[in-house]
Amino acid sequence: MSHPVIRFIGDSHSAYFEEVAHFGGRLSLSEPLPFRITGDAVSGASVAGFRPQASKLNVREKIASITEGRLILAFGQVDLELGYYYRLAIKKEQIAPESYVDWLTGIYRDFVAGIDPARVDLALKGVNLTVLTPKTFAARYVSRIIHDAQAMRRAHAQELVAPLILSEADQNRMHLAFNARLADLAAQIGCRYFDVVDQTRDPDAPGDVPRLADAHRTAKFDHHLADTVAVRRIHYLAAGRAFGLI
Repeated sequence: MSHPVIRFIGDSHSAYFEEVAHFGGRLSLSEPLPFRITGDAVSGASVAGFRPQASKLNVREKIASITEGRLILAFGQVDLELGYYYRLAIKKEQIAPESYVDWLTGIYRDFVAGIDPARVDLALKGVNLTVLTPKTFAARYVSRIIHDAQAMRRAHAQELVAPLILSEADQNRMHLAFNARLADLAAQIGCRYFDVVDQTRDPDAPGDVPRLADAHRTAKFDHHLADTVAVRRIHYLAAGRAFGLI
């Protein structure tokens, strides 16, 4: 008997859903997963790229090719952690986090309206808590991504970006606001929603804004979660629960 299949398409932060050879036995689950996950984690993919002629990554085409079955869409992190600062630093726009979240959600809403709910069992995954902290690290990372290193000295680029960087708490507030709007969108169109914020947050962190647990932070110069057994397990189980398969 073959297992049910869940497809996913997302940005690079969705790579934790990917199947890894010989990895299943390391999850320490009491029983094997009763489903398979397969799909595409597209580096650089964004919600902003859903707009017509806004991206050359063919993400829209990949999603459109899936006309039935279970599907997870996992986008938004690239927009919130990089796209937002690109608009501030490069395009010189004055846009508040709340307005940016509303703009992203509107694009998402228009895009998923084209997915047939009678044929595709759709789940929207919210974004993760940020790993971009402290501000000095965040400014260094963001500046290297959004600026052309050949056209601008890195130190100067970092100086331009640094005053724009949100605190870890404010960055996470923007992520949570996006997730809340995505959950509302899912409820309105009758699809599923899930995220892994509760499973990855630091339960002992002070304040009223969740903070990513250190165990899930990467030691690399990067803005992704650490690729660990724990993070993979969290993603696999969250996907299964979203579709009622476990």
